[in-house]
Amino acid sequence: MSTEKIKISLIHICNRTIHKGIIVLDKDNPRCSLLFSSSISQDIEIEGHDYFKCLIDLRIELEKQNYYLLCNGARRDVNCSGMSREASSGLYGHIMRLGKYIDLDDEVYIFDYAEPDLVVSVSEQEEFNELHRSSLPAVISYYAESTVFGAELISSQAKENIINQLSSHSDWQLLQREGDRLSFKFLDTPEQPQWNIEIIIKNDSIDILFTVENDINQDAFLTFLNEQLSLNGVICDLKKT
Repeated sequence: MSTEKIKISLIHICNRTIHKGIIVLDKDNPRCSLLFSSSISQDIEIEGHDYFKCLIDLRIELEKQNYYLLCNGARRDVNCSGMSREASSGLYGHIMRLGKYIDLDDEVYIFDYAEPDLVVSVSEQEEFNELHRSSLPAVISYYAESTVFGAELISSQAKENIINQLSSHSDWQLLQREGDRLSFKFLDTPEQPQWNIEIIIKNDSIDILFTVENDINQDAFLTFLNEQLSLNGVICDLKKT
């Protein structure tokens, strides 16, 4: 049987006393499963699609008894994206910073200890998540209608050439690649704050999603991208959607 035992602390919401507990993760269960044990309550067993959802459900049960868990997953400024839930079964979340998109460097393990002044109720965490979402820069989408030497497909070799050229550029950093979907972070300079871009190179089109902070960055990237597309026989008509 594959399990992971985690020591965890709780704080009483009113009198601020600290208590100890144990969370056991059942890694053999096809669904994510955890068992919480502590002197302050009967054992609580939770199952869910991922461990972040299990943690939320556990926190809701403990809030009924006036307790908060002291862990990263209960912090006001931590959330677990859909991608992270799939990749880590929800064991890792990210710190949210108002006005900034999620940075992979801000990853935290949801069951690691967090200071009492950082943790909040489930509803307060959800409110901050909505506040963070509304604070983000606008996303501008481009759809690139593409042809390759009169054909309707972008060849696999053309895709790889374009991806390699984009990845090796000195002004931006490849954050993640999943098949033909690439995420880039533009490097910070005093004149150029951080911003992000996502490119999806399909067989017959290219989708580009910008988180735009100024049009100069956007135009420079599009110029470079068009150059690389042209070198690989891809003729694009970029259209804003």
